[in-house]
Amino acid sequence: FRGLGFSFIAVPFTLRSYSHNVFQIMHLGANIKLQRNQLTRRLSRTANLWRFWFNWLVCLRWLFQVWWCLQPLSLALYVGGKYGIQ
Repeated sequence: FRGLGFSFIAVPFTLRSYSHNVFQIMHLGANIKLQRNQLTRRLSRTANLWRFWFNWLVCLRWLFQVWWCLQPLSLALYVGGKYGIQ
């Protein structure tokens, strides 16, 4: 029964290494999850910056369009005021 005795001795070590492996795998999973969250946060921060600047560009474009469309009116008012055209 030498094999049986060996298995009795080896069982606690096997269980310990098994639980240690499970712990390592869980820890690895937690690390991967943490890194994924950090990457997501970083990407969302970058996306927010891009959105911020894009919104500014949209605002500036809109202001420029309004200004450009009002040019003929301002020119007419200027010329009318200068030369007395009513």
